[in-house]
Amino acid sequence: MEFSFKKNNPFQERKNQCQIILKQYKDKIPVICEKDPACKLEALEKTKYLIDERFTVQNFINLIRNKLKLLDSQALFIFFGDKKPTLATGDRYMRDAYENYKDSDGYLYAIYSSQEVWGK
Repeated sequence: MEFSFKKNNPFQERKNQCQIILKQYKDKIPVICEKDPACKLEALEKTKYLIDERFTVQNFINLIRNKLKLLDSQALFIFFGDKKPTLATGDRYMRDAYENYKDSDGYLYAIYSSQEVWGK
C-alpha cells in the first residue's frame, strides 16, 4: 500500500520532521495511521499520532477504535509497515512495534482495516 503521507511529503522532509519529533519527545513514537483503500470504514480525521512508547499495541488499537467511533461488534485490524504489512498483536508494546517496523524516514506506518486483508 502506498501511504498518502509518503506521496504528499518528500522523503528528506519526512525524515527531518521525524528527527525533530524524536529529539523533542524522547518517550513518544511518531505514527502515521491510514485506512486501507479497500476498507469501508471512515477515514480518520488526522493521520499523524504521537504515541507513548509504553502503550501496548492494544492501547493504540483502542485509540483508533475510539477515533472511528466503532461499536464493540465491529472488527478493526491494524497492520504495521508498508512493504510487507504485518498484523499487529495487542500484547506488544508500541516501542517494540516501532523498533521492528519503523520506516527509513523514522515513522511507524500503520494501516487499519475492518477485515484481515493480508492474513497470516
